[in-house]
Amino acid sequence: MKVLIILILIFLPSSLLAQGGVAVPFVRINPSSQLNAMAGAFSGLPTSNPFGMFFNPAQLGQFARTYNFSTSFYIRKADWLPHFDFSDRYFKSKAMNFGYSTNKLIPNLPLHIGIGFIDSKVGLGKNIWTDETGKELGVFESWEKYQQFGLGIGIDWKVKFNFGFAFKNITSNLAPVSVGFEKRPGESKA
Repeated sequence: MKVLIILILIFLPSSLLAQGGVAVPFVRINPSSQLNAMAGAFSGLPTSNPFGMFFNPAQLGQFARTYNFSTSFYIRKADWLPHFDFSDRYFKSKAMNFGYSTNKLIPNLPLHIGIGFIDSKVGLGKNIWTDETGKELGVFESWEKYQQFGLGIGIDWKVKFNFGFAFKNITSNLAPVSVGFEKRPGESKA
């Protein structure tokens, strides 16, 4: 019996795939070049960068301890996958965080509240729409985007404790027309 339990404990974790796949892979693209250069280390390290919420929404509770507002955005669209020579593909992103600490109003209530917003869009380029014979019917631009809303709360009672959650509104616009036997255009929302 002990051998069976040990075998189950050894082989069971390999079959569990926590966060192993996503339906829309672009949501895994890191929206911040600074945080990406640090290999996503900000899932655990405190940061004032508003994109830190992408890795860990509890960052907003930590952010609110010190800061009230921060924003970050790309002035122009970043060329996405430039080594593939797709000139019409791009990635752009912007983020904003607001924080408030109750220490000034109510000293006995050490509560820190942060809210954040990230808006990211990836342009997949222009596509030519054709019929079954190859006749060109039109041109459309496909894209995918998400908006992430986050809330983080920090509490100071003997230890500093943060928790948070995030919600993503995802839109995928891959084709303006129905494809095959589908009754609606190639756009989906989640």
